[in-house]
Amino acid sequence: MKRARLPSSRVWQPLAVVLAFAGLLLAANAGWPLWLAALAMAVALVLVLHFCVATAAADAREPPEYAAAEEHAIGELLRIAIQPVDTNIFLQRGLETLLASAPWLGLLPKGVIFVNEAGAGEEPLRMAAFQNMEPALLSACARLPLGRCVCGIAAQTRVILHTSGGDARHEIRYDGMQSHGHYALPIMAEQQLLGVLTLYLPEGHPHSPQEEAFLKRATDVLSIGLSMRQARAEMEYQARHDPLTGLPNSHLLLE
Repeated sequence: MKRARLPSSRVWQPLAVVLAFAGLLLAANAGWPLWLAALAMAVALVLVLHFCVATAAADAREPPEYAAAEEHAIGELLRIAIQPVDTNIFLQRGLETLLASAPWLGLLPKGVIFVNEAGAGEEPLRMAAFQNMEPALLSACARLPLGRCVCGIAAQTRVILHTSGGDARHEIRYDGMQSHGHYALPIMAEQQLLGVLTLYLPEGHPHSPQEEAFLKRATDVLSIGLSMRQARAEMEYQARHDPLTGLPNSHLLLE
């Protein structure tokens, strides 16, 4: 279903002027003092012109078919999030779905998702899903510390990062690497860092608030899926281990 759109600002602008003068004449005929009528119409004109600006901004936004495609993509991610599969499979399917269902973003067909495994005794960011990544990066980026390269910086700062190519923050390089950009988005659950979603952009691809807003919604769905799996794993652990000693209990031994 397409969104209902407001009339174009080209319609509202001349209409605003006509309505303002018509209102001024009606107020004068009603016996209002001229200064009061002029003040009332000035306020009305400002309000209508403000609405014109809003409709002009709406004209510049994405076409309705993009909005429908966005909702479809988010719906697919939600469907995947509730599937009874483990974390790696969920994230791999989610990444593939995102890259396939959002062609209007102009993304390159590649990306990666890291999960935050702080406290595991290794570098905290583990590559859990990837699409069309070069073998050199699969090795160099298998584990990352916070703050290293674009993905690590997004994880450390908890801020969405956009690059358009030739960025010094892209520390990890390999022979023959072509210049490119990124959207790197931290996957958050309130104040907790769950991971990072990093997508590739053609060199020079500008930052877009609309693109960022959609990708933020996508990371929110990934956050839901990761949080569900973390909660399930914690419940299963508690059911099989003594809460005081952490040792396996009878349930685990019987299995």
